[in-house]
Amino acid sequence: MSDVRFTFVWWGDGYFVYHGDQYIGKDDQVDLIYEMASAGIIERLNMDDAVELDYGFDTLTEMRAFLEEDRDE
Repeated sequence: MSDVRFTFVWWGDGYFVYHGDQYIGKDDQVDLIYEMASAGIIERLNMDDAVELDYGFDTLTEMRAFLEEDRDE
């Protein structure tokens, strides 16, 4: 069996999306960020309670440190 978790099949006006062998919908019907996070492919950080930022950081480590400091206050 393949290690491929998601397959996208172009179908003229969008992609059919499969998770393993299971069809889960067309690309405009599927929350791909949620699906990939659920599958452990990506990490999704929820920062809704964090301070509003107008800029990013050079590294993820710096951003996490800043956000942890903000939560401690």
